[in-house]
Amino acid sequence: MTHRSVRCPQCKTTANVPASVVTARCPSCGHVFSVDSAQVVEAPQATTAKPKKKKSPSASGDLNVPLVAGVLGGVLMFAMVGVLAVMFLSDSSDSSHTSDSQASDAAPSEADQPVLVVLSDAELAALPVANVPENKRRLIYDQIRASARTTIEAPLLVPDGNPLRASLEKNQQAIHDNSMRQLAALHDVSLDDMALITTEGDAKNWDPRPRSHARRNGERIYPEERSRGWKGKSKGN
Repeated sequence: MTHRSVRCPQCKTTANVPASVVTARCPSCGHVFSVDSAQVVEAPQATTAKPKKKKSPSASGDLNVPLVAGVLGGVLMFAMVGVLAVMFLSDSSDSSHTSDSQASDAAPSEADQPVLVVLSDAELAALPVANVPENKRRLIYDQIRASARTTIEAPLLVPDGNPLRASLEKNQQAIHDNSMRQLAALHDVSLDDMALITTEGDAKNWDPRPRSHARRNGERIYPEERSRGWKGKSKGN
C-alpha cells in the first residue's frame, strides 16, 4: 500500500497517511484538513512486501527416508529373531526339564521313597472309622492334608529354642485348628469325626507322598524314613 507524508496546515505536524485518503485528522492538534491541499513532505512511496527468505533445508529434511526405514526394519527384524531364539531356548529347557521330571517320576530311586507303615488286616479292622461315606472321608482327608502342609508342617527357618519360633509354631497350630473347625462346619461333621478321618487316612496311606522334615517343640513331626523324597528344607525346620 502506498503512503505519503503531509504537513498539518495548522500546527505543521507531519503525518503519514495512505495515498487513497482524501481528508485526515492531525494526530497532534486534531485539525481536519484536505490531504490534497496539504503540503506534501515526501513523495509517495510504495511499500512492497519483503521477499520471504527461503528456508534452508533442515537436518530432518536431509535424511534419506528409505535409508531410515531400512535401518529401522533391520533393527526390528533383529529384535524379533532374538525374541524367537529366547522363546525356543526356553521351550527347549522347559521340555528337557519336564522330560527329566517325568523320567524321575517314572523311575524313582529307592532312596527317594518314603517308608510307609502298612497295618495288618486285623489292625485295619479294629481301626475306628467315622460314620461318613468313604468318598467323603477321602475328600475331607485331602483338605486336612492341604491345611497341614501349609501350617503345622510348613518349614520354619528360626532355630529351636528361639522365642520367635515358639510364637510361630503356636500361630501355625492356631491357624490349622481354625481350618479344621471350618472344614467340620462345611461338611457337617464333628471335630471328633475330623480326628477319626485324619487317623484313618494316615493309617491307610491315602496320601503316600513324603512328609515334611519340619520340627516342632524341638522334635521331628514325622520319622526321617517317612520324609524320604521330600523336596523341602531338611535342616532347621
